[in-house]
Amino acid sequence: MQLRNFKANDYEELVRWSNAASIPPPPPGTFLEASTYLIEGPNGLVATLTWYPQPTLEFAILEGLLSNPDVPKRLRRQAVNRLAAHVEKVAKSCGYKRLLCLAPNESLARRYEQLGYTVTLGGVFTLVKTL
Repeated sequence: MQLRNFKANDYEELVRWSNAASIPPPPPGTFLEASTYLIEGPNGLVATLTWYPQPTLEFAILEGLLSNPDVPKRLRRQAVNRLAAHVEKVAKSCGYKRLLCLAPNESLARRYEQLGYTVTLGGVFTLVKTL
């Protein structure tokens, strides 16, 4: 399995994964080529993860963890582990002290916990306003 950066033509596939997970699909432009990584296997894309650098080195935001529902769970877990390790290494090399994760459901929050992240605020809602 190979790690690579996001390309614009990957977007529709990631929307399909999002829909399969009952997560509202991210709008176009959400996945940044410079900070969205994918794992590609012999039969196509396996998983993706995005990090968003911030103006402060105290934290960067980690979001967009998605995996291909057509790939066996064992391979998806391996891909996500590799993506998380890569993003953490890159963020740390850029001087960031923490990664703040956004999880739209309990299942994803548990997966982040398995990756070593700690729940900081229970019952938090994420909100957005289109400008």
